Amino acid sequence: MLDQLILSRRVGERITIDNRITIEVVAITSGGRVRLAVMAPCKVPIHQVSEPAEEAAEEECEFVS
Repeated sequence: MLDQLILSRRVGERITIDNRITIEVVAITSGGRVRLAVMAPCKVPIHQVSEPAEEAAEEECEFVS
């Protein structure tokens, strides 16, 4: 299983990954749905997955805040 970093963000706040990918919270509906904007270089594939991913090979991850 992969390690997870769980963050809370408000509308308009962003998370940057590897100085190349930015995820911004665009809206949160009254029903609790979160709308995200994902900004990345054109060569970075972005896939929408509707179901939980299968467990990946275990690997040590380091989070930098």
